[in-house]
Amino acid sequence: MKFYAYIPRLDGSEPCGTINACLIELKTVKRAIEQAIKRLGTNKIIVKSYTNLYDDSTFKIVYDNWN
Repeated sequence: MKFYAYIPRLDGSEPCGTINACLIELKTVKRAIEQAIKRLGTNKIIVKSYTNLYDDSTFKIVYDNWN
């Protein structure tokens, strides 16, 4: 599965560019969350699964620990 993880800005929006964001390709949601927390250095993140990186309609939130 493919995942996109990021640390939201203070207003909750996605960051621009690649800072505070990462792409992950692993088999399970649990491992993707663990890897995202390790890479981004915090558990205050949002993780989304996707099938097409260039089509926003294919993204689905699988973990939201921002609030």
